[in-house]
Order: sequence, then C-alpha cells, then structure tokens
Amino acid sequence: MFERVEIRVLDGDLAGNMMEMRDWLDRRRLGPNAFRCLSGGDSIIIRVDFEDRQDAADFARQFGGRLLAARVS
Repeated sequence: MFERVEIRVLDGDLAGNMMEMRDWLDRRRLGPNAFRCLSGGDSIIIRVDFEDRQDAADFARQFGGRLLAARVS
C-alpha cells in the first residue's frame, strides 16, 4: 500500500516548488515511491506516493496539498 499526495502549483512556479520539495525530502532522507507531474490548465498537478502515511501527511501539510485515498501497489 502507499499514500498519494496531490499538490497544485501555478505553471510559472513549478521549478521553484520542485526544488523546495526535493530539499524537504532530502533533509528527511525520504525517497518517495513515485513523483509525477500532470498538466492541469494554468496549473500543474504534482502527485507523490509515499509508503508511510505520516510522511505523506507531513508533505501534504508542508506544501498545501491533500492526501488521496490509499492505493494498492
């Protein structure tokens, strides 16, 4: 099982947001299971999968995202 986080960012902010997310993950020594970017009009949807629910919740809280339903891997 894994926990998926979804975050929306404005298209022009993608590079800066990705650097912040990578730094946050690196400081905690976390390696997400998957990291995807999807186009959503004037925004980008970032989906990140974690094995640990608390890591996912912390990441969502830090970056203004939301937890999606747990998925089966």
